Amino acid sequence: MSKKKMYVVGAEDEDVDGRPLRSEHRAETEALKELANRIAKLSQGQRRLLPLSEEAQEQLDLLSRSGNTPDRRRTLKRAQLFLAQADIAAVEAAIEGKSATAISLPEAEAWRSRLLTGEDEAIQRFLSIYSQGDRQLLRGAVREAKGETPLAKKASQRLFKLIREAMEGGALEEGPS
Repeated sequence: MSKKKMYVVGAEDEDVDGRPLRSEHRAETEALKELANRIAKLSQGQRRLLPLSEEAQEQLDLLSRSGNTPDRRRTLKRAQLFLAQADIAAVEAAIEGKSATAISLPEAEAWRSRLLTGEDEAIQRFLSIYSQGDRQLLRGAVREAKGETPLAKKASQRLFKLIREAMEGGALEEGPS
């Protein structure tokens, strides 16, 4: 004989067994569905910038290509499963352009121009704020980027990459000035 499920009067947040209520689950599922559809409308390049797993990226790519085909519902469900495992707040922030990467790009560009126009004190200042930077690599990249060789553009790009890596590696509380 099976036992009937007993509900405690006044337990509005959860069932007796600790699971969320059906209405809460439905709301979460609907939110994931809307998020998956919003992400699917983005270009593939924009989707690649989102902090998602490779499997989630693949499902969202399939979802964006599926259009109004019969398999869209199944693809949407799989995309929702992978999105549920992701950090939703970080994904939504990245979609809105408020991610750390989006914020740090202009800052990295400003540091590159400071390093190219400044002397050794600019490198010292950068390294005092972003201690993860490699002084020798930075100096070499700055020297090459200041040169007038055909490789200066490539060195400037390498300098930008070094700056971004140092900034992502860990910064102190103080920002550039």
